[in-house]
Amino acid sequence: METHNLESKDRDIFIRPISYKNHYDFSKIHRHTYYEILLFENGAGGNQVIDFEQFSIENDMLYMVAPNQAHLIQRKMSEDGCIIQFSQKIIESCLPYLSSAILFTLRNQNSLKLEHDTTRRLLEYMGILDQLLKDSNGVFNEKIKLFLSFFLCDLHERLQGGNEKEVSTLTLRFIDEVQKHFKEDRNIRNYADRLFVSTTTLSKQIKGDIDKTPLEIVHEYLIVEIKRLMIIEKFSHKEISHYLHFDSQSSYSRFVVKMTGLKPSDLFNSL
Repeated sequence: METHNLESKDRDIFIRPISYKNHYDFSKIHRHTYYEILLFENGAGGNQVIDFEQFSIENDMLYMVAPNQAHLIQRKMSEDGCIIQFSQKIIESCLPYLSSAILFTLRNQNSLKLEHDTTRRLLEYMGILDQLLKDSNGVFNEKIKLFLSFFLCDLHERLQGGNEKEVSTLTLRFIDEVQKHFKEDRNIRNYADRLFVSTTTLSKQIKGDIDKTPLEIVHEYLIVEIKRLMIIEKFSHKEISHYLHFDSQSSYSRFVVKMTGLKPSDLFNSL
């Protein structure tokens, strides 16, 4: 199972140059338990895949990989920049009131084109954070916490692209619940009960925020996880059906056809 943790269990944040030799083979498709932001100042035609969407590595590009997303990177030797890897816990510690909104943004936008001046400024932020971490021997102190909070807020605003509309707390809480339970629970009433609202209120709020129904969001998580299990975990269709609590393998197959227009075997061959 190609799922990786941060390099040390004693630290929740690492900052590395793009050229850093990772503690696992990043050229094989994998996923990890932490957030990863890759900032390229210079791109040279490399590419990477994030949850089965391909991205060309270009100058002044920022890429975000969330926990459990499928990731594969094939970079050129001349490409450079910086990587920051951090746990969800560290965001919740720095920005308890904004953490859900920031995590939602990081999960839902995998790339961002930057102005070169912005790239240089973000690299400076990362350099200062790296030096603060070195000076503290990796201990997460208040100075690092404040500077990381500033960096994350700045990044959050850039990812929003000036969109002033905020996603509601209810929608953010629903998505958190989906991430925890989508593998075994597709009943929207159960989610509404956990959030202490009616299904009508939940559906109306989510539709207004992101123009999707609650069930559409659950189904999106399911189909992406099916692809991950096929490619990363090498599960058989029978194993996927059981792991994701489908009533039968035929109901699993019908779901895949409904979501993709392809039979499970054809979906696997297309990835």
